[in-house]
Amino acid sequence: MSKVLVVDYHAEAIFKIPKHIDLEDKTQVEEYWVRYENLYIRLVGVEKPLKIEADREAEFDTKEGGNYSIQEAYDWGFTDDEEEEEEDEEDSDHSC
Repeated sequence: MSKVLVVDYHAEAIFKIPKHIDLEDKTQVEEYWVRYENLYIRLVGVEKPLKIEADREAEFDTKEGGNYSIQEAYDWGFTDDEEEEEEDEEDSDHSC
């Protein structure tokens, strides 16, 4: 099976938390998470989470990769069939 190189780039997004909310206070905040540059805070006893947009858009440093790792292609959804198709396409691109 093929391998892939996975590069983990560094990115930062900044969220301004309302003064009355303490994310570390488990009596106030049940959970919080970030998805698509939005911070979601589920307050204790409140069903719908509070949505906070990033104060600054995420900035990606793609000049240099952070951590590198070589992993199995299968773990990332690649199959041997796709690999064979890509090789066939490359062969046909180079034929006259």
